[in-house]
Amino acid sequence: LAQSDHLSILLILQRLWYWLSKMRLIKVQALLEVEGEIREGREVNPRTMLMEEHDSANTSYAILSHRWGDEVNYREIDKLPKMMTTDRDEIRARSGYEKILKSCEQADLDGFKWLWIDTCCIDKRSSSELSEAINSMYQWYSNSGRCYVYLHDFEGASLPTECDEQKYCKSGGWPEWFSRGWTLQELMAPKDVQFFNQTWSFIGDKQCDASAINKITRIPLHHLLAASLLKCRPSAAQIMAWAAGRETTQVEDRAYSLMGLLGVHMPLLYGEGNNAFRRLQLEFIRISDDQSIFAWGHTMCTGPSGSVLADDPSFFWDCHDVYYMEQDAFIQQMKYHIPLHDLPVVPSADLRSYSVTNAGIKIWLPIAPYANSQSVFEAILACDIRSSTPVTILLAFSGSTYHRYFGAQSGWPSAISEFQHLLLAHQNQSLQTEFIINFDFPAATSQGFSQHCVYPNDITLTAKSITLTREKDMAVIVYADANRARFAIAIGNFKGEYWVHLVCDTPPEGEVWPQLENYALGVYDRTRAAGPDFVEDYKAQIVVADHHYGKYVRANLMMDYTAKLEPPEVIHWLSVDGHQTQFLQTQITPGIEVSNNDGH
Repeated sequence: LAQSDHLSILLILQRLWYWLSKMRLIKVQALLEVEGEIREGREVNPRTMLMEEHDSANTSYAILSHRWGDEVNYREIDKLPKMMTTDRDEIRARSGYEKILKSCEQADLDGFKWLWIDTCCIDKRSSSELSEAINSMYQWYSNSGRCYVYLHDFEGASLPTECDEQKYCKSGGWPEWFSRGWTLQELMAPKDVQFFNQTWSFIGDKQCDASAINKITRIPLHHLLAASLLKCRPSAAQIMAWAAGRETTQVEDRAYSLMGLLGVHMPLLYGEGNNAFRRLQLEFIRISDDQSIFAWGHTMCTGPSGSVLADDPSFFWDCHDVYYMEQDAFIQQMKYHIPLHDLPVVPSADLRSYSVTNAGIKIWLPIAPYANSQSVFEAILACDIRSSTPVTILLAFSGSTYHRYFGAQSGWPSAISEFQHLLLAHQNQSLQTEFIINFDFPAATSQGFSQHCVYPNDITLTAKSITLTREKDMAVIVYADANRARFAIAIGNFKGEYWVHLVCDTPPEGEVWPQLENYALGVYDRTRAAGPDFVEDYKAQIVVADHHYGKYVRANLMMDYTAKLEPPEVIHWLSVDGHQTQFLQTQITPGIEVSNNDGH
């Protein structure tokens, strides 16, 4: 690099260090003296400075973690000594001021001269200061000498050990502080954390009460007791799992509150919604080789097919036991899945390097195809469950990219995997979360067939419409008549494109029909893996039309390759979104395989 480049990099690093270390702190003694003067009716010196800026790395200070309420902001606390008595008394009557005062009193008892509180130590009128503060906050909590946690809604003498759903019905059965997004890093970053109840009585600390905190948060003891997360490295998926049930006032803060825990720095863009969490994952992928970031929903049978990135932390609810795997351990595991002579094909450096492009994420992964699908694959990630079994996820190939997929339970993948260079989709092509599909089947009704059940059974279904979601993007509707003749319609949506498939068959010889609900489940299982194939095969016959009340699909229906019907069965027309499609034109003789004009 040229000397000018070195100087530019040095200036950037100096500026970053300045951001991470500079912070505005309350002068504990000054605020207590001002409060004393007010209570005694003495005149307050209007020149009294209640705050100063200091270097967090070289200053001993205490810090407060709390649930926001009626707070005092930076401008108000800064001008408190100069205020008129009526304005000052209004501020002092707030619960937020009492927290500042009680925190200062506790800090003074503990020998701290300085205190940081997020409500009044950040000038939130400045977007740049707010962005710098949020990017620095994890480091500020980590550098603190002691963190005071104030539980405003808890009156007990020790930390709770039993869930109380009745009292804390809005926060998962525990005091509200444990359910908030920002308080996760405020629990994990400081070494010394002390808890106080609503009367500011000491009720416990992180070291001595780790077991109680573990029961509430599900954070493992060794991480709670570690001096630093860097020395006891959790996987990205574990951190996300800790945050999965937590809430924030702003949608974007679900991502911003995790930046410090993941070691990510990025600008704040309030108003971007869930895109903030997508940016967080992409920034993490750029700096880390931790593939557990893709492990969300690895135990789920249904989920949002599309991007390999999760919509929000709640998608990682099943990742508490997903651990990061070192490269050597991963290669050792792959010997059970890939022939030895194929392992050296991929340079070891490439196994841990990804590139993020506008088209997707380029990555090497071992994958195995599903036996009954041309498009669905099982991918093995370099992370494991409790240091034993590698985590696997499903991917569906479409166009030139691989998309996250759920629910292919039939067919099972090949026992042999191979490393391939994949392009993973990191954007969802459709932003819709709900899809309403209209259909009509007048011929079935006239022949005595009626709807009997749908799988999944919590899908919204009426006589002439069905509602799919991103999480539940496929359903099977079973029709039957009084003679127990039956057929099923499978309707799905894959990355914004619809497919419709008709299944008409008879039970194997010597067997009886299963219950209708079990029949629906069986059709779902054997059709699910082929969903992406149906999209590609039937793309020429699918036209999506936009309407003011939602998206509907018009589709020709294709028979199964060996479709059969039981008598009596003359079914002439199926109408989807009002457009009739003739798929059988003749009486079907029982036991005779039938084909439509396309040879299916």
